[in-house]
Amino acid sequence: MDKLALQTMQHLSDRELLSLNIMDDQAVSKTLFNRYYNKIFSFSNYLLKNSEIAKEISMDVMLKLFEKNNSISLEEGQNLKPYLFRATKNAVLNHLRSVKIFTSSIDDNPSIHGLCDDSLTDAAMDLKELEAKISYVVNKLPEQRKKIFILSREEELTYAEIAERLNISVHTVRNQMAASLQFLRKELQGVNSLYLLFLISF
Repeated sequence: MDKLALQTMQHLSDRELLSLNIMDDQAVSKTLFNRYYNKIFSFSNYLLKNSEIAKEISMDVMLKLFEKNNSISLEEGQNLKPYLFRATKNAVLNHLRSVKIFTSSIDDNPSIHGLCDDSLTDAAMDLKELEAKISYVVNKLPEQRKKIFILSREEELTYAEIAERLNISVHTVRNQMAASLQFLRKELQGVNSLYLLFLISF
């Protein structure tokens, strides 16, 4: 791999890197891998408490990023962090569901614990609790802020798409999201900072 090309890529934004052909350019894929893999692994390992599974999930998330780069759209100033954090969280949830521990039966049927690795059982319960805390705080937001936050976080709309749907300006969307994130960080000060970093930061 050309070291000069790799050094050049390191100075490009995520948006600029996505405009290139990730699958055919090792310098581009290497740059994105170096930029995000360790963060994704730390997050998935924190949630799962299982480094081997976390490695598999992290590699899979990065590979899917490389495969889907042409369908990912970033606005000026945005980066891939929110997209990758959501993808990682969803991959973790899918894994937990696949071993049948992230369901209501985890509460109703204690015998299920014996069928699964204890660390994964703990991870499912921790994640369920964290999701409940986030949902509780989001529901405390003023109605318009809550709507904007949900459209951004759950429906993954861009600020421009949210503005069009709600018939407001992009500037208003940006300000409302900033206010919502500030409120969530204040309300969730006791929650693990790594989880919050991946869940609500831009």
